Amino acid sequence: MGAGLQLQPASTQVTLIENGPEENPLHYRWPESRPTITQTLPCFPNKEQSTSRTFLISPQNLSSYWSAADVSNCTDIDTIEVSCSVQLGVQREGNPTSYSCQALLLYYYISNQSVGGGGAV
Repeated sequence: MGAGLQLQPASTQVTLIENGPEENPLHYRWPESRPTITQTLPCFPNKEQSTSRTFLISPQNLSSYWSAADVSNCTDIDTIEVSCSVQLGVQREGNPTSYSCQALLLYYYISNQSVGGGGAV
């Protein structure tokens, strides 16, 4: 190098950004994910539709976090029309318990899910 020209090593800071942890909010099992990756899962209860979520990195402090799930493509369970009334002979203190169709559909859906993997639970 020429006279009077000096190189100063630059300060380098390395920040490890870990994978997003698996999360299991109601009805979904979001798998562990690398930062900036968008995960897509079938909607609950309509598996023909999908919801998505991205593991993000904050540009301000380089922290990582899950975005809110985009469920805009999913049918809300409250909008599904059901027309049944079921009395089950489940005894609770001597009285049969009545279950709404919505509760029974939810129970049926949950109890018939395949084991393992991500997705609606």
